[in-house]
Amino acid sequence: MAGETEFTNRVRDGKVFFFAGSGISFLSNLPSAGRVLCNTAAWCLPDQDDYKALRQAVVVDESSYKIQPEVFYETLLYVVRSTDALLFWKSVSTSYLKSFGYPVEPNINHLAIVDYAVKTRMPILTTNFDSLFEEAAEQLGYNHQVLLPRTDDERTIIECFNRRAIRTDTAYIFKLHGSISTSGEESLDSLCTTMTSISRANFRVIDFLEWLCKANHIVFVGYSGRDIDYFPEIKRRSLVRRPFWIDRFRDTATRANCDYIHAIPVTAYPNEIFERERPELIRRPVNVPADLVNRLFWSLQEEISRRIALTDDEKKLLLGLLLRQVQNS
Repeated sequence: MAGETEFTNRVRDGKVFFFAGSGISFLSNLPSAGRVLCNTAAWCLPDQDDYKALRQAVVVDESSYKIQPEVFYETLLYVVRSTDALLFWKSVSTSYLKSFGYPVEPNINHLAIVDYAVKTRMPILTTNFDSLFEEAAEQLGYNHQVLLPRTDDERTIIECFNRRAIRTDTAYIFKLHGSISTSGEESLDSLCTTMTSISRANFRVIDFLEWLCKANHIVFVGYSGRDIDYFPEIKRRSLVRRPFWIDRFRDTATRANCDYIHAIPVTAYPNEIFERERPELIRRPVNVPADLVNRLFWSLQEEISRRIALTDDEKKLLLGLLLRQVQNS
């Protein structure tokens, strides 16, 4: 409980900022990155029994895969050379999900983090593609600005933070790996840009993160540290204020990353803390029928198959390239 108490105290003092991964959306019924990856693999890899063992050397199921999703899609784009290869990621677009009758809303974690960030004038950093932080800001009556990687807007807003010249009514959301939604419209362009440059660290944001840690604690939440662009560089930096790492699932690899940077482990997920602190923000999750999830991915399967026809040779080539990536990792 010591970690939870210290974390709560630092939040009350306004001395933290949040770095969120996909686990933050668990209570919002959003399909996991593993689910998206599995459905993409089923479409683009050889489906013959002879290749089953080789396929499973890359992806076993949605909770067990040997390759980073970003590396998988970078390789897929190399073979396919079309943003249509990313169509399964529409399953994390809230506008697409809602048009499909799929219940998805920001949960208390999104709402509390946005409310905190605006009131303390802190940024939100996230590796997620979805727009749940944006929707949370709208529900709370705040403005929001999405900052995409390596853009002029990203540079400008970082400079505003450095000068302490940001707006007081706005949530600044740094989408470190791009966004499925830009200005309310679905777009795969920023995802494509990210996937094809995933191995290049964004030093502008990492320097900004290090600067923020001179006076504040970074809080990793719903994040494993398995990415190959941000966390490897974070590990090399000296963070003045000791980080917090909230790990709901107590994953072995995540805990090892937490220990490596001497972060303070917090086992209670934010909603367990925020429900005590901000009960008015609670949104009870709605169960999603399994057949609705299946229909969602079948629809995307039909859409991508209409746009791209992969040959057996292309599927085998892709599998070979992915296996090489796994072996080299």
